[in-house]
Amino acid sequence: MLAKKNLELNPSHPVMKTLLEAVKENDGDLPADQLEYIDLMYQMALINSGFNIDEPTDMTTPLEKLIRVGFGVARDEPCEDIEITLDEPEEPLDESVDEDPEEINLDMYDEL
Repeated sequence: MLAKKNLELNPSHPVMKTLLEAVKENDGDLPADQLEYIDLMYQMALINSGFNIDEPTDMTTPLEKLIRVGFGVARDEPCEDIEITLDEPEEPLDESVDEDPEEINLDMYDEL
């Protein structure tokens, strides 16, 4: 059974007031980043109401951008690729086990 979704807005919330002003100033044509935040608010409302979101990246992508802004990083600054080089071991690892586990001398652990 699917629950009916109702979206309730608080018109006195500062975010809603700012959003209304932005819509009025731009004749309803908001920048892409503000549209992302509106969608993010909708996704948050779904989660707060106990619903699942269909595409988690619809929420995590704008959240990552918001976190970047909060830390003073540009929203679209690319991640640098790092190069990892692994040194070859000087001696090949001996993967064979010569000792029988039952024959290992455990007396050295008695001193601990």
